[in-house]
Amino acid sequence: MTLLLPEIDEALMLAAERRSRSPKLSPRWMRRRGRTVSGPLVVALALLGASGSIGGLALAGTFSGTAISPQAWVDGQRVQSEPAITPAQSADLAILRRPRVESDALPASVVSDMFDNPTASSGANPSLSRQAQGLTSGAAWLVPGDGMICFVARFPVAGGGETCQPDATVSEGRMMAVGGNESAPGLSGVAGVVPDGVNTVTITPSNGPAQTVPVHDNVYMAELGGGFSVSFTGPDGPVTVGEYQPPTSAGTVAAP
Repeated sequence: MTLLLPEIDEALMLAAERRSRSPKLSPRWMRRRGRTVSGPLVVALALLGASGSIGGLALAGTFSGTAISPQAWVDGQRVQSEPAITPAQSADLAILRRPRVESDALPASVVSDMFDNPTASSGANPSLSRQAQGLTSGAAWLVPGDGMICFVARFPVAGGGETCQPDATVSEGRMMAVGGNESAPGLSGVAGVVPDGVNTVTITPSNGPAQTVPVHDNVYMAELGGGFSVSFTGPDGPVTVGEYQPPTSAGTVAAP
């Protein structure tokens, strides 16, 4: 455990720094599900979710009224959940403007998985979640927080992924979650959030022809082999997200 602490600390500090700079896509703040993934931050999340402490540090402390850094969460601080969806979050996302219905609720396993670790530093509130309606397979949810929105994707085969990004990043259509499954090597799941008015996105694999993927409730989802990029035309013009490459060996992830 002691040997892991410097790596975990460095990774979490990098995540906090990137978040403060409002990144377009922060690989260390994006998690894949359904396969073994190495990397200090993911290791930290796994350890924290399993034990609630790290290196003997008890994770209990004061509550904050605003989002905190992942490192602050590890240090024992806690943040109150955002009480309501803000106008800034819903302005470009119709999914966050519609009334919440029973099917929008997050499964209990997802709530535990996402919020018993530094993801909770975003102030994301499970009671505000919205599930994308109309996806023909898989499932995806948006979970608003304090100046942040978390995104959860569950793919039919390629596991799942989660990411939390600043409001502006989401409204620009630069939020992406990626999944993989070691039982289906080479297969990647990709899901993302795009602003109102975007009906399709173009996913361009590194080893095949481009494909058009429909958008449902501001969300797109697909599974494909190899690396890829995602592009679409938004309200402010063309947008390209990522240049994702799949794991190069067992337990490694190459992200945009």
